[in-house]
Amino acid sequence: MGCFCLNIGITLSLPLILILHLHPITSLQILIIGFVLYLPSIAQIKLQWKPFKIFSRTCLGLGSGLFLVEALIFAPISLHGLMTRLLCLGIFYALAKITLNLRARKIHSPCFECEEGSFPYCSFKMTEMEEILSGSDLEPEPRAFLNSVVVQIKGNGEKEVRFESL
Repeated sequence: MGCFCLNIGITLSLPLILILHLHPITSLQILIIGFVLYLPSIAQIKLQWKPFKIFSRTCLGLGSGLFLVEALIFAPISLHGLMTRLLCLGIFYALAKITLNLRARKIHSPCFECEEGSFPYCSFKMTEMEEILSGSDLEPEPRAFLNSVVVQIKGNGEKEVRFESL
């Protein structure tokens, strides 16, 4: 869902930047709009409400698209334009690193220390895995892998999952 919303935002940024250039809006104003659209992503780290996540990820894509396209494509071909490009890329990189570090510190998932497999190959998805195995359209190698995962999760340690053999 997050990548889908991000991609929609990026896609929407392309016609939007052209529309913005038809109006008396400066390059700096477009860069600021792009930055402001990034801000909901910071709030989304704490606010894990699905509609807000959709909104913030779409804003992130829209803001990133506006910011990067304005800096990389619409900046003038001059020394000033080169400096604008380098500065904006530096800002974008720094914000991405800072945001990803914040997210990494704030993420709390019960799956991290779970001993019952690794999602989606865990006891939480046992019913779905068994339904897949009961179907006849699964190829032999994925069937062998999934079967060994199910056997391991159910507690029969005789058959271990061997990724090298698949």
